[in-house]
Amino acid sequence: MKSFKILYNPIFFVLLLACNNKETTITSPMLDFVKSKEYSYYESKGKIPQFILDSLTRINNEQFLIGDTSELMQIDLSDVRIVNDSDRKFRRRLHFLLLSENACLLSYAEGGIGTHDVVDYFQINEEVKHTRITTAISLSDTTKLLNYLKFQGEAE
Repeated sequence: MKSFKILYNPIFFVLLLACNNKETTITSPMLDFVKSKEYSYYESKGKIPQFILDSLTRINNEQFLIGDTSELMQIDLSDVRIVNDSDRKFRRRLHFLLLSENACLLSYAEGGIGTHDVVDYFQINEEVKHTRITTAISLSDTTKLLNYLKFQGEAE
């Protein structure tokens, strides 16, 4: 009786996976929320719930100050600070807020060294769960965010 040695070839394994014709479904709570469109859309910081602002203050270890499109002259996203420039008090600019009964999503640009976009997502059930995305890619509208989340899900 002959014995056969099985060789594990990484290329064969990759080809085997590539030939799998099953369609995969990418899902995450944030992606599901954005896709559902069961939320109210706002561009005003006045609509951000106070407990979300308080939570972001604790998470960031500094007061969470954010400007919106009505305060563009008060927003400075650069890393340069002028000592007596009191007119520029915000280092964050709100893109949009998605709000429902059990979720809140904020998308905003944050200044400093390497200006970037941030998405803070809060799931509100018996407990509050927070997820943060930080990226150099602009996530300034829901279509860009949805495409980004889909791409990230496929990459994982």
